[in-house]
This record gives sequence, structure tokens and C-alpha cells, in this order.
Amino acid sequence: MDDLREKAQRKTLNWIQHSIEQHITNWDLLEAEDVFYEETDSIVRSFTFSRGQREYIVIIDPRFHIAGTSQKADTNLMTQVYNVLNGLMWQCMNGGLAVNAPKIKKDRFR
Repeated sequence: MDDLREKAQRKTLNWIQHSIEQHITNWDLLEAEDVFYEETDSIVRSFTFSRGQREYIVIIDPRFHIAGTSQKADTNLMTQVYNVLNGLMWQCMNGGLAVNAPKIKKDRFR
């Protein structure tokens, strides 16, 4: 993977993370970690959410796909993640992120 592609993928994943942090407020986001996924030659981001005693992992790729989840994913959490991703895809299709890119703080988990 070249540097330009990696930078673009990280920027997209940062937008996704920012939107998740803004819209999914009834879950704690414990960790977000980038992982290189050799099969697709891309970077994916693993999000660890918790509520009460339970923790769930959701892995998202820069194409707004959910690449993986914990074995027993919570339906409420997954619905919220799907809604965030659909909202971002809609914004991309309508030029929203290019025109109104969110102000994102430096990676808060690094």
C-alpha cells in the first residue's frame, strides 16, 4: 500500500470514528485501533464498545463496510453503527464531507 492510499484510508476512518463518537452516546467507546488487513490490502479500524459488563468489537473498513463483529453482537449497537455509516455514505454521495468536513481532533487513542 502506498502512502497516499494509506493517508486517505486513515482520513476516512477518522471521519467514521468522529461520527461514531458524536452519534453513539449510550455506549462507551473504549478503544479504536487500526489494523492492516492483508486480504484487501487496506487498513480497518477495530472499535471496542462497552455497556455495563459487556464489551463488543466492531471492525469497519474505509469503504463503510462492517468487516467483522464480536461473535454475539448487540442489535441495538449494530443498528446505531449501521445508521452512522449510512449517514456518512449519504453525505459522501451528496458532497457533504468534501464541503463540510468535520473538525477532527488528533487520534484520541494514540
